[in-house]
Amino acid sequence: MKIHEIQAGGQVPPAPRSQHLPVLLPVLPQDLSSLSRALLAHSAEKRQALCQDLFDRAALAAAHVAHTGDLHPQWGNGSLDAVARRCCRLATEPFWDDPCYINCLMISLQELQRRLPPAQPQ
Repeated sequence: MKIHEIQAGGQVPPAPRSQHLPVLLPVLPQDLSSLSRALLAHSAEKRQALCQDLFDRAALAAAHVAHTGDLHPQWGNGSLDAVARRCCRLATEPFWDDPCYINCLMISLQELQRRLPPAQPQ
């Protein structure tokens, strides 16, 4: 499916699932901003699943880049920013006091935390 078809239809087909998909590190503030703006452009009931799917796509793209040295043809370099921008329409950058945007940021941060390895005791 082409990116313009995804954007026009408003639907993002799910990425293939894999058990061991790492998070591409480092995750930058721009990654979370773009991811949250992609979520904001969708209805509240679709955001959690979309967030998980975009993380999966980023991980698959990162694995492709690591294996081939080339960008993934659909999802780019494996960053969350690249995947969000290639797969979704992004909402206009909101102010930080927008409750819906805060919710999208929280969904994004919770998914990031879920995928990170457990913190080591200091």
